[in-house]
Amino acid sequence: MSRKTLTVEVMSSGNVKTQVDPRLISGLSELLCPEGEECSIHMKASESSSAVVAFLLRQKEVLADSHWMLDRPKSSEFPHIYARLFENQSSEEIIEAVKRVLEMPGIHSD
Repeated sequence: MSRKTLTVEVMSSGNVKTQVDPRLISGLSELLCPEGEECSIHMKASESSSAVVAFLLRQKEVLADSHWMLDRPKSSEFPHIYARLFENQSSEEIIEAVKRVLEMPGIHSD
């Protein structure tokens, strides 16, 4: 089974398209989803600072570190959403943080 690439979307604020570092978008676009999963990331940059909010969608629940907030789906048809605020991290640090969550194996809820 082949792995799909991470879908990257930049979210806008009203009529204002906020700027996300093109190197960040490019680096995230090179990441792969876990085997057998579809995934995507939605980025929103702050208009007043260099902060970036990331919403990473995965089909499986993982034990992400405490910087990530998990929104569990209401039903199995929807993905798990991992949200994180990046305030002072470089594009490379953000890419690595997202990559770690993508590489984590899903936990089983039996």
